[in-house]
Amino acid sequence: IGAGVAYYLGYNRLDSENSVQAFVPRAGTNSFSNPEGAFTSKSLYPSGIFSIQPEFDEKYVITRLDLVQELTGQAGRFTALEIALVNPAELKKTQQTVQQLLGKDFKVLNRDEQQAVFFKVMNTEGLFTFLVFALILAIATFTVMGSLTMLILDKKENLRTLWAMGSDLSQLRRIFFLEGLLISGVGALIGLLLGIIIVYLQDQFQLITLGAGYAVEAYPVQLAWEDILLVLLTVFTLSSLTSYLTSQRLSLNLLHKSF
Repeated sequence: IGAGVAYYLGYNRLDSENSVQAFVPRAGTNSFSNPEGAFTSKSLYPSGIFSIQPEFDEKYVITRLDLVQELTGQAGRFTALEIALVNPAELKKTQQTVQQLLGKDFKVLNRDEQQAVFFKVMNTEGLFTFLVFALILAIATFTVMGSLTMLILDKKENLRTLWAMGSDLSQLRRIFFLEGLLISGVGALIGLLLGIIIVYLQDQFQLITLGAGYAVEAYPVQLAWEDILLVLLTVFTLSSLTSYLTSQRLSLNLLHKSF
């Protein structure tokens, strides 16, 4: 029986000699006119208590199929069939084949589709997490903007020399634009490298654990190259915008004031 069910029934592992009475309503029976015959009952002797997650622990009791068929009066019938694949890569093909064989009256769902709501919540959580960190990154780019601005003011004499030697304004602006990309790029590469190392260590050595009561012992992680590309694209976009806006602050008036 599930840990939540055991808690509500006041049942523990030391009560293995005591039975649990199961009652299942009989189809087509009026419980008011015939209360005694309205239910099929059976004495069960639990052999253990399982704990997966509250969604299952508080609802389910696992028992033999023939016993459930006897209680429900549905001999030889079942509501679902689980199929385990030898080759998980054949999942989509097998799912389509089974669906064609059974027809539209049956649902053929893979593991992810059976937990559609859960995965939708997880994806939404991941999206908001990304947006929050993107906002933090956008705020952090003001540091790059400030550094480039100070660099422009500090290098006025050098800019004057380059301008006098024939460099036009667009070339001088390009210098600071590339400088901003270089600062952001180095920071992004260092951060990604540290992130990849942390994910690899967690995956291999399970450094962060979740404790008892979870289906997995360690915090699950997975290195997805799509996420790495998304991070690089985000950093490149924000750093390009920041570097461009800052480099445009370099004007001929500033160069003239340096004489």
